[in-house]
Amino acid sequence: SLASNVRLRIKAENSYKSVLQFADQDDDNVGELAYNHVDNSLALNVNDSEQLRVDSSGNVGIGLSNISGSGSLTLVAGQSLKFAGSGGNTIYGDISADTSHNITFKNNNGTEQMRIDSGGRLLVGQSSNSMGCNVQSATTGGNNFAAGRFAANTGGPDIVLRKSRNATVGSHTIVQDGDDLGNIFWGGSNGSAFKNAARITAQVDGTPGTGDDMPGRILFYTSSDGSSSPTERMRITSGGKAFFGITSDASTANEGISLDGPNGRGDWFTADGNKCIRFYKQNGNENGSISMS
Repeated sequence: SLASNVRLRIKAENSYKSVLQFADQDDDNVGELAYNHVDNSLALNVNDSEQLRVDSSGNVGIGLSNISGSGSLTLVAGQSLKFAGSGGNTIYGDISADTSHNITFKNNNGTEQMRIDSGGRLLVGQSSNSMGCNVQSATTGGNNFAAGRFAANTGGPDIVLRKSRNATVGSHTIVQDGDDLGNIFWGGSNGSAFKNAARITAQVDGTPGTGDDMPGRILFYTSSDGSSSPTERMRITSGGKAFFGITSDASTANEGISLDGPNGRGDWFTADGNKCIRFYKQNGNENGSISMS
């Protein structure tokens, strides 16, 4: 029996390669394992062409010979990283990138389910950015988005929209009065394109401070028949006041609700303040009130 390890050593000068070749009757070099002593890389050739290389830093390149500056595993564009069962016959999914800088994710039947396109947009269930969003999902079935929270407390799932005036991602510059903090849009197809039907907008409502001071208002918009430009219909201010059909009402500073009709504020009312319901003329002068004690 052998008392020590057995080695096959192929020794070459520092400026050459150590090569182990595989041949058959038709080809003297059908396969090759070559160690390059110049750059300390190991290459595997199959069918007379290099298929895999490991460089001196341990980075692996598949289908390419130059992997300088690449990650730990590098594939040629168009090739994919596949995930298979233990027998290797069943493919459960793959990830690939193309020469247009798109990264695609496919399931076990080879159908694309998601991609990150060259603009950094996440597309779910489709391969093109047809709706102009940074995150886009489209299906022919039910919900496109769902969030759940499973915890033994009163908290629920959150959707968070935030804004900073700093142009560097992750950095802070204070926002200003009137800045949009986020929008939610609803739209429908007119047969050739999507058009907006409604939206909800949150804005800064006043001058923010550097501490815990961020006054806000919520605006509600709908599009009129024959229009695709939503018009503001209602707002709730930072002070808790609600306006219907108007955006402000300086003549009734203490109101809680103010409404406007097609002919101005005549015969409409505001509520809250010292009097429960106040009635105003169209010129803004109070015309009467209903009080409760």
